Amino acid sequence: MDLSFGVDSKADLIKKLPFGSFNLLNAEFSGYPHLDKNLVLNSNIARLTNLLSHADTHCCCVNIPSGDIEGFLILKSQNFDSHMLGLKVYQITDFGLSKNCGNLIDVIDLLLVGMKQLVSDLKIEYLFHSCDTNHLLSSLIVNQLCCRGFYYLGTLLKFSISKKNQDSFHLVSDSSHGSNLSIRDAVQDDLGAIAKLAKDSYKMDRFHLDPNLPQKRCDLLFEQSTINSLTEGLADILYIAEVNGKVAGYLSARRRFDSTMGFYVGEGMISAVDPTYRGLGIFTKLSNKMWEWFLRNAEFGESGTYINNLPVHKAWTNNTLTMVRGHHQMACYFK
Repeated sequence: MDLSFGVDSKADLIKKLPFGSFNLLNAEFSGYPHLDKNLVLNSNIARLTNLLSHADTHCCCVNIPSGDIEGFLILKSQNFDSHMLGLKVYQITDFGLSKNCGNLIDVIDLLLVGMKQLVSDLKIEYLFHSCDTNHLLSSLIVNQLCCRGFYYLGTLLKFSISKKNQDSFHLVSDSSHGSNLSIRDAVQDDLGAIAKLAKDSYKMDRFHLDPNLPQKRCDLLFEQSTINSLTEGLADILYIAEVNGKVAGYLSARRRFDSTMGFYVGEGMISAVDPTYRGLGIFTKLSNKMWEWFLRNAEFGESGTYINNLPVHKAWTNNTLTMVRGHHQMACYFK
C-alpha cells in the first residue's frame, strides 16, 4: 500500500480525529477498565484537539491514497524545561495508529521520518517521550525509537486511588513517627527551605538520569519547579513535614476537571525528604495525606514512582493502592 507523510497538517488531523478508528498509545485514563469507553475516547479526542490548537504544537501524519490517516504523532514544546536546561526541548506527547493499519512497522517508520524532519525544521535539541506500558504496541514503539537514536532513561510506575475502591484503602501506620513529626500546609515562609530541599534531593528522575543533561541545571529545574508550585499556584496542595520545628520534607499535588468525563482527576506532583530524616516514615505520612485529599476532592488520583524505588512500592502496596500503568521514559539528544 502506498504511504505518504506530511508535517503540520494539524487542521486535517483535527477534522479526522472524531471519525478515525485509532489506537491511542498515550491515552488518558489508561488502566481504568470500569470507565465508559465512549466517554474516555471522547475525552481523549477533546484533549488532542485542544493540544493541536496550540501554536507550539506540531504533528506528522501518514496517509494512504484515499486521504485516510494511518498514523500520527504529536510534538509539543516544553517551554519551562527549555528555559531551565538551556536547550530547545520538545516532547512526543502522543502516537496514534489506525486500528485497520496493514503494516504497522512501515507506518511507524514513516512517522519517525516525519519526526526527524520536524526536529530539523524546528531546530529541536532534545526530544522526550513517555510510552504507556499498558498498550500492546508500546514495545514496538520503544524498539523503533531505539533504532532512531532514542535511549532509555527509566520506567515510572503510576499508582492510583479511586472512590470506587475507597473502602479497601488502608492508611499505613504512622505510630513509629513519634510526636516530634507534624504535617501542615505550606506557607510563604517555607519557600527557602523547600527550594533548597528540592535542589539537593533529586537524583533519581528522568532529568538527572540522563547523562546528556547538565546536572546543575537539573538541580535548578527542580528548585524552580518547587518555587512555582507555591508562588504561582501550580499546586492545589503543598504539605510540609516538620521534625522538631525544622522542614524535613514536602509533597505537592493538584487536580484537574475533565468536562467530558464529568469529574476531577488528582495528580501527585513533586515531593522530597531531607536525607537526614529518611527512615522515619516521613514520606509515608505525607503521601497518606495526599491520598486522603484525593478521596475527598477527586474521582481518582494518581502518583508515580520509579521502578527501582522499592520503599515507596512497599508503602503504597500496603495502602492497598492499585498500580494502573507504567511509562517507559526515553529521550534523544540532538545537540
